[in-house]
Amino acid sequence: MCPNNDGSNTNLVSLDSTAYKFDNVYYGNIVKNTSLLGSDQALLGDPKTAAMVNSYSTDPYLFSGDFAASMVKMGNIGILTGDKGQIRKKCGSVN
Repeated sequence: MCPNNDGSNTNLVSLDSTAYKFDNVYYGNIVKNTSLLGSDQALLGDPKTAAMVNSYSTDPYLFSGDFAASMVKMGNIGILTGDKGQIRKKCGSVN
């Protein structure tokens, strides 16, 4: 039986060694094979994503610039409201 939760966070695993800083350490951890999740490490398995991981791990300005540009791009995505959109019952197919 699991112990009662005492409210502490002693059972947590840090996913980011620099959690209070916006940086590219995540990518460096992948390159060093020290990322926590297998899905993160899998980014090195494809030449296209491996190139991005390697570039971001060595150039924090490239990462932050690309991140900022992506946020602007996502901010410009229009949302569908009313009868212009749909809530899909199955994500992979149109209702």
